[in-house]
Amino acid sequence: MGRFLPLAVLVMVAVAFVAPAASTAHNCYPYSKYEALGKFAVKRYNEQNHGNLHFVAVDQCWKLDRGTGHYTYHFITIVSGGKKYETEVIEDLSAPGYPPVHNFGYFKPLY
Repeated sequence: MGRFLPLAVLVMVAVAFVAPAASTAHNCYPYSKYEALGKFAVKRYNEQNHGNLHFVAVDQCWKLDRGTGHYTYHFITIVSGGKKYETEVIEDLSAPGYPPVHNFGYFKPLY
């Protein structure tokens, strides 16, 4: 048991430094980027599913840095009627001098 104690401590220290950098939660309300991504997701969902949802707000946000200008945003979108949807949008910033490319990941209802 004594041999593994230093290894266990090393693993816990490494996880403490790596985990917070991978995914960070944000306060969504003052940050308009999440609002723009939420509107994009609702619009794309309506296009693909012939829906009639109306964007209201973004409730919770997480940004995952995939490295080299690729980000994955996970958030809870509130639409008309108070319904909530779990949403994923992937952003690609890797082309310098061009606007970011957004890809629609998923838009799942929360029950």
